[in-house]
Amino acid sequence: MLCRSRRFMICSKKRAFRRFGPGRTSRGCPGSVPAGCPGKEGRMDESSLEFLAKSSQSFGAEGASVIEKALKWAQDRHGSTLRASGEEAWAHDLRVASTLLDMRLDLDSIVAALVHDCTENRSSGYRHQGVEAKTRPVEGIPPAEQGEPGSETQAQSRTQSRKLAKQEKKSEEKKREVRLKALVASPDEQIAEAFGPETAMIVAGVARLSTVRAKNKTVQAAETMRKMLFAMTGDIRVIIVKLADKLDSMRTLKYLPEERQKTIAAETLDIFAPLADRLGISWLKDELEDLALKVLNREVFDQIREIVSKKKATREKFLARVSEDIRRASLKEGIAVEISSRAKHFYSIYQKMRKKGKPAEELYDLMGLRLICETENECYSLLGLVHRLWKPIEGRFKDYIAMPKANGYRSLHTTVMCYDGQLLEVQIRTKLMHAIAEFGVASHWL
Repeated sequence: MLCRSRRFMICSKKRAFRRFGPGRTSRGCPGSVPAGCPGKEGRMDESSLEFLAKSSQSFGAEGASVIEKALKWAQDRHGSTLRASGEEAWAHDLRVASTLLDMRLDLDSIVAALVHDCTENRSSGYRHQGVEAKTRPVEGIPPAEQGEPGSETQAQSRTQSRKLAKQEKKSEEKKREVRLKALVASPDEQIAEAFGPETAMIVAGVARLSTVRAKNKTVQAAETMRKMLFAMTGDIRVIIVKLADKLDSMRTLKYLPEERQKTIAAETLDIFAPLADRLGISWLKDELEDLALKVLNREVFDQIREIVSKKKATREKFLARVSEDIRRASLKEGIAVEISSRAKHFYSIYQKMRKKGKPAEELYDLMGLRLICETENECYSLLGLVHRLWKPIEGRFKDYIAMPKANGYRSLHTTVMCYDGQLLEVQIRTKLMHAIAEFGVASHWL
């Protein structure tokens, strides 16, 4: 039989459930701790749990425990800070870490991604309370309510304006101080103690890179800036974490003011997309370029997207037919081949439009196939096979196996004329070459 105090506790919980719903008490504190509400067990929504499950598969129970600790650490330090999108600040860190997890980077890099924003103190991408959220009193008060010149109301407005100007000046000085500290950032002692010196070094390096801003728009200045970024860090993982950070920022750019969007997009196109290319991370470069084009030239972006979308069904049917012909011929040669189709990314189409002076609908080599085999000899055998099936286009063959690109990229490229005069670009590479082409220097951790 229950004692009186025990019966009282049960009844209280039932009343709280009816009044506030499942998981909350009369004070509004979480029971099961849903996303966005702090508690002993952190804030674990579906994406967090999925991320931790993937972490466990990659690093085992011990590594996943460190990653979960880093996630909760970031949640605690971000507190109730919101990004410009209205989501909690730590959600950005989670997505950056998830990108690096998909790239199969090491444990220190994943942890650094989760905690990198806790010391960066960046102003971009966040909602700001106080000075920046306010409007000037004189501008905000209707003319009818501002009073006559020299009146008490007018004098109060001028006084408030002067106070606000001083506050804004102090705010700008504080931001400059933060950027200066980040530029000479040393590893954070708390991060080093909690997660080790390597993680702390990566976080400090990311903070330094975040201070760099492209002022000059010339090609030479952009190249100088990229060299400076490499010089500012002795660990290539710092740049990879920063690129993943920039990718998520670009994906959520629409929540910032238009001018700020254009500034960040231009900087991404001039500095960070070429950095990804230099490191050989092709998919990252392509997405950064497409996202930048979407902001800088939305009209062209929408035009290309519409044309690509209209031709999608026809393109898929054509590529399926070509793929079947190649598969049948390769089986006769005794070569096992993986075939995947790919559409050129929007920015590369845009560059072709500018180079050839033609609209997107007049470009015909917007599609391609990728053939992946086991050995280099098989690459050349597949090249001969493709050239026997269809006529190669003169001047469109490139042998990056014999002469790799500076970033380590290796592959055979050829363009052939298929059915009905349709041009098709074909890339041929081994599985190892493909891993390097997709992940660049990050393939070291695969």
